[in-house]
Amino acid sequence: MVLTKESNFIIKPPPESTTAKVSAPEYYVMTMLTVFNDRVWPGYENFTAGDLAERDNEYLDTLDRNLKHKNVKEIHLFYIYEDALSVLGRRMHANLHKVVPVKIERPMHMSDFFIYASRKLVNKAAIAMNGDIVLGEGFDKINTEKMRDEKVMYSLSRYYMLDKTSQCNLANMKLPSDYMVSHDTHVFRLAEPLNETLILDKLNYPINMWGAENAMIWTFKFLLKFTVRNPAKVLATYHNHCSKVHGPSKEGIDEHKYSILYLPNANWTKQDVLDSKIAFEDKLSYRMLS
Repeated sequence: MVLTKESNFIIKPPPESTTAKVSAPEYYVMTMLTVFNDRVWPGYENFTAGDLAERDNEYLDTLDRNLKHKNVKEIHLFYIYEDALSVLGRRMHANLHKVVPVKIERPMHMSDFFIYASRKLVNKAAIAMNGDIVLGEGFDKINTEKMRDEKVMYSLSRYYMLDKTSQCNLANMKLPSDYMVSHDTHVFRLAEPLNETLILDKLNYPINMWGAENAMIWTFKFLLKFTVRNPAKVLATYHNHCSKVHGPSKEGIDEHKYSILYLPNANWTKQDVLDSKIAFEDKLSYRMLS
């Protein structure tokens, strides 16, 4: 109890809460700086310079939005070309102090996310995601400590333009009614480093390869013994891609073979893709106490 200076009345302080509150998480995002910057990548030769510039604008807009997200502490930005990194200084001027550049020597592989997190981000709330995904609502509600303690990963399906005739903006992007076995954002918090030998053995392939996230989910579920969930109806992520620039299509897999199913000595199967299925959830099981 506290005795006031003004009088002899004794004032009882309010009772202390017996429930520990968890502060809103700060996320360490891993993504790639994917800009053409007047460079034509293999497989994109049929697009005009204007097409590629439009796609660059989408990537940079995505990065700008994520840097402004209130729960993003840092963005660890993987890049190949120095001239691409210099684009940030010319095109963006706010929140660049949040950017941690990470130089790589070849296009981003799925294994890069998790080896980097194992070495640099243990016990930090981490998000691995594609370069055209905008973080939306709900991320301030996650109890990442509980996720860490119970070995849980959120692998989220994205919101995107379902009606091609609508104006292209985030407000018009929706979650499809049917689950499409697609995941672009992965939220986790490691209690300890992962087995790097296993990660390299199973996940050393480009992240834009068909089935890339499905093989990753399968590995975390069945080999690393994580619980993988998809509360995409609560945690919104937006696919900022309305330009016509696209990589190899899913429909042409048997022709271009840009798929985990054709990786030499990997032995991934279509059944593995099906086994990775994690349908939408409409509640957040690991919610932070308010």
